[in-house]
Amino acid sequence: MNPAIIFTKTSRGQDVIKKRARGLGHSLRLALILVDGHSSVNQLKLKAMTMNNLEKSLEVLALNGLIQANSDSWQIIKDNPAVIRRASSNPEISKIKARLIDAAILILGDEAHRVINLIRETSDSPQALSETVNRCKKIILLTLDEDRAKELNDLCHSILRKVDSVKQ
Repeated sequence: MNPAIIFTKTSRGQDVIKKRARGLGHSLRLALILVDGHSSVNQLKLKAMTMNNLEKSLEVLALNGLIQANSDSWQIIKDNPAVIRRASSNPEISKIKARLIDAAILILGDEAHRVINLIRETSDSPQALSETVNRCKKIILLTLDEDRAKELNDLCHSILRKVDSVKQ
């Protein structure tokens, strides 16, 4: 995950905290409480030194719409979902592409532009998306670093596996 990303609670995230809604695990709730709109991921890690899975919790919260990143590339995607939809005629594939793009932004931050267009332009099949994720990993390996390439690859393939298991 990009350590410079700053997360804020969405209105849905604020409602979950105010209403003390059930269904949110302890570590997710703690991560949601920690998100203040001012602290970067690195600063949140310092505040929650005892939490081993803070980054994973932040990813889950972001992918479920409870928090969002204050990143230019994140806002372009979040504020204009038609940008994703226009590249896909299949609504299910559009949702998958949106989750993959969210994952790229979470991990790469403002460097996500390197792979967002690849994901958008991928043909509408799970196999094509899997191949695109592999291409994205290679691009990140060459242009950024190995750790983020592996993290993005693992998260994106995890998203694709969940979709496959739901269909079966």
